[in-house]
Amino acid sequence: MANKLSFVLLFFFFTIFNIPSFSCDDLAVGKLSTLQKGRIRPLYTHMQESLAHLLDSSKPPKEFTPCSFLALSSSLDFHQEKKQELETLLIKKVPHEKVREIILSLSISPIPKDSSQKNFFYRDLIKQKHALRNEWESQEKEDSLKKELAKLLEQIHLYEEIISGRGLNFHNKSSEHPWISFEEILTFKKFTQEEFFEFLKNQEKISPPVLLEYWYTKLNPLKWALIFSLLCALLLALPHASAKLTIFAYTIGSLSLLLQTMAFIWRTLISQRAPITNMYETVVFSGYACFLLSFLGHKLFSVSKITAIAGLVYNILSLLLIQLATTMFSSSINPLVPVLRDNFWLSTHVTSVILSYAAFALSWILANFLLLFPRSRIFSSHFEDLAGKIRQNIYTCLKIGTTLIALGIILGGVWADYSWGRFWDWDPKEVGSLIVLLVYIAILHGKYTNWIPHKHFEFYTALAFLSVMMAWFGVNYVLAAGLHSYGFSEGGAVFLSSFFLVQILIVLKGLYSRKLLIFK
Repeated sequence: MANKLSFVLLFFFFTIFNIPSFSCDDLAVGKLSTLQKGRIRPLYTHMQESLAHLLDSSKPPKEFTPCSFLALSSSLDFHQEKKQELETLLIKKVPHEKVREIILSLSISPIPKDSSQKNFFYRDLIKQKHALRNEWESQEKEDSLKKELAKLLEQIHLYEEIISGRGLNFHNKSSEHPWISFEEILTFKKFTQEEFFEFLKNQEKISPPVLLEYWYTKLNPLKWALIFSLLCALLLALPHASAKLTIFAYTIGSLSLLLQTMAFIWRTLISQRAPITNMYETVVFSGYACFLLSFLGHKLFSVSKITAIAGLVYNILSLLLIQLATTMFSSSINPLVPVLRDNFWLSTHVTSVILSYAAFALSWILANFLLLFPRSRIFSSHFEDLAGKIRQNIYTCLKIGTTLIALGIILGGVWADYSWGRFWDWDPKEVGSLIVLLVYIAILHGKYTNWIPHKHFEFYTALAFLSVMMAWFGVNYVLAAGLHSYGFSEGGAVFLSSFFLVQILIVLKGLYSRKLLIFK
C-alpha cells in the first residue's frame, strides 16, 4: 500500500510541476539578470512577457520553464530535440480575415488540426517575413489590416530574437561591454552540457531589485487578491449570514487589500517610481482605491454595507479586467518616457485624477445598484430608507471625485507648463478631463438646487460615468491622438463600445421598471 501511495505521489509531483528532462535548475536560471528594453530584470519575467506577447495569452504552456526557454534560444546540440518540441507550441492565432488571406497566399499552410485555418506556426511565418513586410508597406491606409500586419511583424521579430538567442542579454564579467547576447556567448564558446550548466551557475550574483521582480512575477499577488476579493463578495452576498461569517468575510477582504498594497509597494521598489504610469496600473489602482475608501468608510464612518460591497465589486471588476483582457493591458514594467520622469508631478497629478475616477466609479456602481434592483423584489418596505442612504453616499462620492479631478487638472496644467511650456493646449486628454469635471459639476448643481429630483439622481450619475470612460479609455483606445501619446494602447474599442451599450441598457431597464417615460 505504501509503495502504491509513493508511486501516486511521485506521478502527481512530476505531472503538476513538469520536471524537465535535462538537468537544469529552473529556480536559479529564472533569477538570472538579463538586460531587456533598457532595464535589468530576471529571465523568468522576460520569458513570461515574451511568451504572452507571442501567444496573446497571459498563460504560456506549462512546458515552458526558464530552462526550456534557454533551450529554445540555444543552438547547442543537446538542446535541439527540446528546441524543436517547444517550437511546435509557438502558434500564432490570426483573427483578421484579410491577414489570413495574405498568409495563405504566401503558401503558408495552417496547422493541420485547425480546420478554421486561423492558426499558424511561427517557424513557418518567419520564412515569409520579408513578403509580409512588403505587404505591410504597400498598405496606404492606417486601417485595421495595416495595424494587424504591423503587430504580426513585431511578433515574428520577437520570435526570431528568441530562437536565435539575440533577445537574451547576460552580464559579461570579462569584457569592456557589460552585457553580451546569448547568441554571442554560444558563438564564442562551444559548450558541453556540463560546461553549460556550470557557466549558468557562475553568472553574476542576483541583485535585490531583480530578485524582487522575480518573486513578484512568480507569485502574482494581484491574482491572489482577485481570488480573496471574490471569496469575500460571495460570503457577504449570502442571505442571513451570521455575525461570525460576516467578520470572516471582512477578514478575507482585508487580506485582499493587504495583497494589493504589497503589490503596489513591490512595483514601486522594482520600478523606482509611482506605479500609475500605464493603463494596467491605473485600472488596478482605481479598483484598489475604490475598495479601500469604501471599506474604511464602512468601518470608520458607518457608511452603509451596500457601499462597502459596491467598492468590492468595482475592485473585482478591475482585477478581472487586467487578468482577462491581456491584449488591452500589459503588466510590463518599462522605462518611462522623459516627460514622465518626474516623480513629484507624476505622483500628485496622476494620483489625483485616478482617485477621482475611483470615487466616480463607486458612485457609478451604487447608481447601477439602484437601477438594477426594483424595490418590490428585494428591499420591500425598507427600500426607500436604504435608497436614501445610498443616494447620500453617491452625493458624497461625487463631491470627493469632483474636487479631486479639479485638483488633478490644475496640477496637470502646472506640470504641462513646466514640461511643455504651456498650461493648456486643448489636448484630447485635457479636454476629456475638463468634460468630466463639467458633467459632474452640473450634476452636483442639479442635486443641490433640486433641479434633479432625487428619484432621477441615479440615472444621471450612471450616465455621467460614460464621460469618465471616454476620458480614461476613449482617448487611449479610440482617439489615440495628442501629447499624451505614451499612454496609447490598442484593442479596447470593442470593450468601450460594449460598456456604453450595457450601461444604456441598464438605464433603459431602470426607466422601464419605474414606469418613467424617457422624454417626460
